[in-house]
Amino acid sequence: MERLRAMKMNHEEGQAPQQPELPDELARQLLAHVNVGSITDGSVIFSINQTGGQTAHQITNVGYQRKQIPVDLIPEFLNLMRAVGPFETVITASILDSETDFLARQLTELLTEAGWTVHGDSLSGYGTEVPKAIVFIVPQAIYGTRRLPLDTLAHFLKRCGFKIQLALTDIDDRLPTILVNGFS
Repeated sequence: MERLRAMKMNHEEGQAPQQPELPDELARQLLAHVNVGSITDGSVIFSINQTGGQTAHQITNVGYQRKQIPVDLIPEFLNLMRAVGPFETVITASILDSETDFLARQLTELLTEAGWTVHGDSLSGYGTEVPKAIVFIVPQAIYGTRRLPLDTLAHFLKRCGFKIQLALTDIDDRLPTILVNGFS
């Protein structure tokens, strides 16, 4: 820990200040000209040379957002999946990626709730060349006869902002496999 602090201090000492200190006289002039109406929640809102638009009085940093189907869209998702189901599928995810694992578990729970039969599977059978996306690996025979459930699921996930790819393969002739392995 001490080594990290020393590295940080050495780094900061070598950096030029981003902005020079405001001289006391300029600070006094600024405070003398601050309009009482520009003080909001203890903050001074001040805009220089602005000829229109708005000056933000508050900035909200949202922070980390988990990769998931948004809570407000879950009822719509369930209704859609019930309408095209029941359907049997396998959902698998990279166990080394907590984000895809979370989405795979969420999809499994929601599709089960919608009446689908969902199984898990090991990612190891698919090799290391899997693209960083949500990938549907579907046996050609099943996709040719029962396309609507997976197409509906893929379109919904695209609306949620996920990158989707469809790969028709002969990996498993029994069940369509939804392979969840990363995000764009």
